[in-house]
Amino acid sequence: MKKSLSLISAVLLLLPTMVMAKVTVSASEAKNTTVTIYNDGSALIYEELPVRLSPEDQILEITGLPSSIQSDSINIMEFEGFRVLSYSFEPPNLSRAEILKRYLNKKVQLVLWDKETGSPRFYDATLLGTEKEFYFELNDRVFLDHPGTIVIPEIPEELHKGGLLRAEYKVDKDTDSVVPLVYLAGGINWDGSYVLSLLDEGRASLKCFASIENRTGRDFQSARVTLIAGSLHREYEPKTKRTFALKTMAEEKTAEIKQTFEYHEYPIPNKLTIKEGQKKEVLLFETEEMGYKKEYVIQTSTTPYQTFVPFKETIPVKVYITFKNTKENHLGIAMPEGIVRIYGLTERRHPVFLGSDRIEHTPKDEEVRLFAGDAFDIKVKKRKTDYTRLSRTVYEAAFEVSISNHKSEPVRVKLIENLSGQWEILSTSHKYRKLNASTIEFSPLVPAGSKLSINYRVRISQ
Repeated sequence: MKKSLSLISAVLLLLPTMVMAKVTVSASEAKNTTVTIYNDGSALIYEELPVRLSPEDQILEITGLPSSIQSDSINIMEFEGFRVLSYSFEPPNLSRAEILKRYLNKKVQLVLWDKETGSPRFYDATLLGTEKEFYFELNDRVFLDHPGTIVIPEIPEELHKGGLLRAEYKVDKDTDSVVPLVYLAGGINWDGSYVLSLLDEGRASLKCFASIENRTGRDFQSARVTLIAGSLHREYEPKTKRTFALKTMAEEKTAEIKQTFEYHEYPIPNKLTIKEGQKKEVLLFETEEMGYKKEYVIQTSTTPYQTFVPFKETIPVKVYITFKNTKENHLGIAMPEGIVRIYGLTERRHPVFLGSDRIEHTPKDEEVRLFAGDAFDIKVKKRKTDYTRLSRTVYEAAFEVSISNHKSEPVRVKLIENLSGQWEILSTSHKYRKLNASTIEFSPLVPAGSKLSINYRVRISQ
């Protein structure tokens, strides 16, 4: 019995020395931070954390990390004499509810303010319950609610506002070190944002901004930022709870990389500070003068149903702005996906907003086509002028498309007609060209202040 008591006493004496000592560093202290942002809402982050490592410490805690970290992407990079054994990541857990949970059945204070003097009065109480309503023991009585504000002495140590990375490590000797950390995180995105200014007829300027939005839960101070435009394949693992995402180094194995992708990168020349919740606009490129064209497009269709019922419709005339992404047009660069806002000038040379459209990733030497809106002074009507049923599945019909130009200058319009089934144009008042198996295009010049009619007869078989 005496031997057992002696053994228990020895173990209890050793317990304080068995607790792992730790060293803590905040992500806000990071140096040489680089943030590579993809336009799928994620980023690859590299940062160097200055910390004094000691053989006496066994745990490295990194606080203030993004809550959206992909924990299995974390890589604490080793160097000579420094070895990581394992790590775990804990998302932020600091909230009112979590604080009150930890003070359940513990002493708190309730404060009331004197209405006349405005001075506070404090009352010692015990928090008994936190479910929907609060229960307090105060002066040997239980209050199911209380008008006072709850005051606690401190935030419990285990609660943290940002993500917490806790790593077990070994180091050979005391050293002032820089620990490199790499990880993927969500909650940060970028998109192209363009300003297209139409200066004169056929001449424009273009600016492209990167619109960066940070919702990671942390700031990035003086970071080197690179933007990646492209489509990446990501193989997502099932969502399972991970206690340790990094195994012992001796157990690590390399894996064959199977995914490949192509992209364009836009390195930002100056360091950026991107605060949590901030949306920052950064100029990527611009051209002060380039050429463009304005197109008026009418799109309509002819179906078997329209061939044998009374038919008449008013068709909007769509206005498109087109330009070539070529060196000859002072561009010829990879244009990232984003919204293009189009501006023009009034007669008094005041800017006016003309419309906006979204473009996809556009490589050099491709054409950019933007839908600006519908024309006001060009009106189009289409009606059926004749119909003949040749058999149960074959019809002939004649149509008239009237184009009224109320402008003071002539305009060329594109009338794009979509035809279904097996079709044949029997006669037409204007020349057309076949775009594909089911589409033809007329391209008449409509004089100023005039009306022009396109007539054609079509045979459709189903």
